[in-house]
Amino acid sequence: MAATRFNQPELRRPTSSPRPKGRENAKDTLCRNVLIYGHCRYEDQGCAFNHDPNKGLGGIIDQ
Repeated sequence: MAATRFNQPELRRPTSSPRPKGRENAKDTLCRNVLIYGHCRYEDQGCAFNHDPNKGLGGIIDQ
């Protein structure tokens, strides 16, 4: 009876990993490295996020 409980493949998780979600709005999001450290070492190496601190703040400074 215990074997029937474990032989139900429809209740198991799929063996493949889920598809990673894309970052459609990455250019609109300020890079966390710029936010925390003031610069990003991956800016020239393919970091997909925005590295302009004035654009990423969305007008908060323009008061």
